[in-house]
Amino acid sequence: MNKELIQKRFQSARRWTTVLLVFLILGTLSSLVSLPGTLKPDRQTYESIDNLQVYNFINHPLYKVYAILLIALNFFLIVKFFQNRKLLIGQKLCPKYPYYLNTAKIVLTNVVSFLFVSTNLSFASVGQDAQTQQVVSTTMTVMKVFGLVVMLLYVAMNVLVIVRLFQLEGNNDEGVSA
Repeated sequence: MNKELIQKRFQSARRWTTVLLVFLILGTLSSLVSLPGTLKPDRQTYESIDNLQVYNFINHPLYKVYAILLIALNFFLIVKFFQNRKLLIGQKLCPKYPYYLNTAKIVLTNVVSFLFVSTNLSFASVGQDAQTQQVVSTTMTVMKVFGLVVMLLYVAMNVLVIVRLFQLEGNNDEGVSA
């Protein structure tokens, strides 16, 4: 394989790693900003929307541990993606496991989110008239579809980097650094 194609594959892997890195940093910042509300949610806020089940879910100790572990995992992934980006700039192969781990994290957080949204936010329409319930149901469906599309795009970015790394691995005997 020619050196130009190898260089393009390194550039592609580096570019998508950078995009993933930006998303990880933004997601981590968002999680850090919302962490106080996760660790000590305001019961009155949930009472005002007549949804104590959401409060009970968010206030559960396992959910708090889950939120903290996700933030720690994000910090770990940020470090690994910076390291991988540096290797890719030098046209050296990098480990694939951060991309696999990030993909698993994305799927896990979305499964938890979909289960949570499905079982808890549907209570927001209890006691409302039929038209309000229809609006809430439609909004929930749109949110789920949008979340699914975003998740699939984010997973696709991880998969693209993994594919590029496998393609580059196959050319290791032609001068690509390991």
